[in-house]
Amino acid sequence: MTHSFLLKRPWILPVLVAVLIAGHVIVLYRLFSHMAGTVVLGLVLLLLLKHVGVFGPIYAFLRRRSRHQP
Repeated sequence: MTHSFLLKRPWILPVLVAVLIAGHVIVLYRLFSHMAGTVVLGLVLLLLLKHVGVFGPIYAFLRRRSRHQP
């Protein structure tokens, strides 16, 4: 797939994004369909935080904080 292909067919990018999102939803639904709702919510929240990159700064903050406490 080249850039010219995407430029000639502007509808293809939204279709690819929709397919990607649908694939993730299907996998998550199949994976979590037998778990309790609270566990699913917690795991999804952890996945989102990891994906966004929040754990690095939190880990650094906790390391700095633990060094200063006796």
